[in-house]
Amino acid sequence: MSLFFIRRANSKYWWVKGRVYLADKYISIRQSTKCIAKRDAKEVAKSIETQALARLKGNGTPSVPFSNSIIKWTELQKRSSGDLWNAERLLRFFRDSNIYTITLDDWQRFTIKHLKNYKPASYNRVRDTFQAVLKVSELKVVNDPTTKDGLYIPIRKVKGQRVIYLSYEQREMLFKHYPSWLKSWAIACAYHGFRKGESLLLQRTDINFEEELICLPMSITKSERNRFIPMHPRLKDILLEEGFRHERYVFVNHKGQPYARQGPHVAHNTAIKRANKELAELNKPLIPRFTIHDWRHHFASWYLMSGGDAESLRQLGGWT
Repeated sequence: MSLFFIRRANSKYWWVKGRVYLADKYISIRQSTKCIAKRDAKEVAKSIETQALARLKGNGTPSVPFSNSIIKWTELQKRSSGDLWNAERLLRFFRDSNIYTITLDDWQRFTIKHLKNYKPASYNRVRDTFQAVLKVSELKVVNDPTTKDGLYIPIRKVKGQRVIYLSYEQREMLFKHYPSWLKSWAIACAYHGFRKGESLLLQRTDINFEEELICLPMSITKSERNRFIPMHPRLKDILLEEGFRHERYVFVNHKGQPYARQGPHVAHNTAIKRANKELAELNKPLIPRFTIHDWRHHFASWYLMSGGDAESLRQLGGWT
């Protein structure tokens, strides 16, 4: 073997360093084996050397570093903060790997290191990001272990998936217990299915009362596309009644200032507790665990149950 082992300062893993030659051509290598035991590192080093020789021989296998695929993925469209966070961890682990030589064993080593305590839904979200990153370089990630057309990465089954929406009584009770400065925001989310970030960044210039239309500009949408949504009469009435409390933004906090990134989650949770207390006294069904984002699910469920079609819902909600 032409590679030799080193231990970097402040690192528990063995690294390999050196050159792999084929005639007058060579590839310089300096990378971590991700192994603590030297005997395991030797096996990984053999695989690294084999891959380097295959590249030098030009066996027809394309070579695309994972880091290049990440860059292409981020440039295609605007990504959410959660997807970028997942991509950052994937990049730290797979940075210099050729995407066409990544195996299921590599993925499992990544999950042991980074996703050991993740619930199935969170694990699948990271897998989706991984799949999307490889897809831009035309490599499929599949869930069928028998297929040879792509990289097999299993999906974990999610028990009891949450499909949350509120009944009429629950919704009105929650509206009742929202503070006055937050009620218009809740009505906007319940009747229009805004994402939290979209509602908090909505500006006065995006509201057209005469045509009863809301424009979500591409700068605040996840898909980077403009969305035009008919304004619900209930939202129009409460906005006209309250007036705007900020010179720029439509929905602001109790101090009349734009929200922080986390939004009004404290006031939202407090309203749920108070609403459930009154519902319990009336012997009515309580509101289940209901997050700010669940208003978006509530809107989608009520839209379809009221006779709306899936394609119109997709366009209204900005789903791809």
